[in-house]
Amino acid sequence: MHKRSLTIKAYHVGRIQPYSEDISTESVSKLKELAAKDQALKDLEETKNKLESYIYYIKNKLSDNEEEVAKVSTEEQRTALYELASSTEDWLYEDGYDADLETFQKKYEELYQPADGEIFFRMAEATARPQAILSLQTKLTKVKELMTKWKETMPQITEDEISDVLGKAAKIEEWITEMEEKQAQLAPHEMPAYNSTEVPLQTKSLNSLIAKLSKKPKPRPKKVPKNETKEEKNETKEEDAGKEEKSEEKKEEDAKESGETKEENAEATEDGADDSDDPEL
Repeated sequence: MHKRSLTIKAYHVGRIQPYSEDISTESVSKLKELAAKDQALKDLEETKNKLESYIYYIKNKLSDNEEEVAKVSTEEQRTALYELASSTEDWLYEDGYDADLETFQKKYEELYQPADGEIFFRMAEATARPQAILSLQTKLTKVKELMTKWKETMPQITEDEISDVLGKAAKIEEWITEMEEKQAQLAPHEMPAYNSTEVPLQTKSLNSLIAKLSKKPKPRPKKVPKNETKEEKNETKEEDAGKEEKSEEKKEEDAKESGETKEENAEATEDGADDSDDPEL
């Protein structure tokens, strides 16, 4: 087999010719520029729609949840938020019609802080925070019950380790008491002393410790010395031999009783035969 490299020369005939390197680079650049403009226009429209929807959301929530909002805000706070939403709506349909993306984002942030950042946040936390505390207290109760159970079922867990778990649980209970006292000193329209998302984090180290202790292996059973094992085997053999002797004795007794029973049956049969010959029966 003989091989040799061939030199290939390509040429194109007709009006349609392949792109040169310069034209190809220019076309790719134009396509990227157009894609960027399309994306910028898309982001602008999405942000504008987001701002418009948020304005309606604020007004509807202030109206539909009037009682709940009133519990966590003052009249001045509610009025200020409503007026801010109304003025932003007027701006959106007038001067803000041709605003850029950055301006729409700033307007959204101005509305978000007094709304979801404060009033609506306090309204949600008014129910979420007590539920989180109740869930945490229930969990601590289960931890105490688990430690009581471990004392009986898991001998590999030492008293110090159980005390460590109970100590961490006690610190969490102290944190709950402290936060509840701080919250009680605040007015409903003020920002809370803590929020519901902080509550589950208090058991992070406690969960890790319990998970670690639960994987602690149980102690291995003690090995019985060989001498003791042989003695136990001998005792077992003697017991089995004694049982066999008793069994033989019982068989003999049963055989005797069986023989006596047969004799009695034979006699009874003879007596019965004699009685059958008696004309009086």
